[in-house]
Amino acid sequence: MRNSKWLSWILFGISAAVLGTVVLAMFGGGSSEGRWRESIEGDRVGELPLEDMAGKVVQLRHPSILFFFDRQCRFCPAASQQLITYVSAHGTAGLPVYAITHEWRYPQEEARKFAPGVLVVRLTRTVPNLDFVTDIPLLVRTDAAGVIQHAYVGVPPDSVIARLRGPRRAGSTVR
Repeated sequence: MRNSKWLSWILFGISAAVLGTVVLAMFGGGSSEGRWRESIEGDRVGELPLEDMAGKVVQLRHPSILFFFDRQCRFCPAASQQLITYVSAHGTAGLPVYAITHEWRYPQEEARKFAPGVLVVRLTRTVPNLDFVTDIPLLVRTDAAGVIQHAYVGVPPDSVIARLRGPRRAGSTVR
């Protein structure tokens, strides 16, 4: 009996911490101004379990631009619109662009709003190699080996998207 009481309190504490993290990410986290995330440059993205809106498995290709977002995120709609507008006007420079959500029931009509060249996909499960995604909206540019070259969190101005789709930066190293 005594052990089950302790276990109940421990589980309650874990649940409260998870709920607090979700609430902070949805309502308190992020910024409309944005900032570069140099701390994750050089990290390897790894394999991500992705599927398109029709449920077909998608293999991530590199180099690419990855846009992590969620409909519940305060700044994600503005970041999505900025990406859509930029890609509609300037294209993808031959890079695959993935808009990645974890929402299992992300509406297809919302996915159709993204510009041609942007593939909207969803994660089918959480994997440990996603630990670099601590804030959203997050834009990441990878090299051919899947190593993060640049990362930006927040609503990206055109200059940020232009830098992300630009040529590979010299001296990129793997961590």
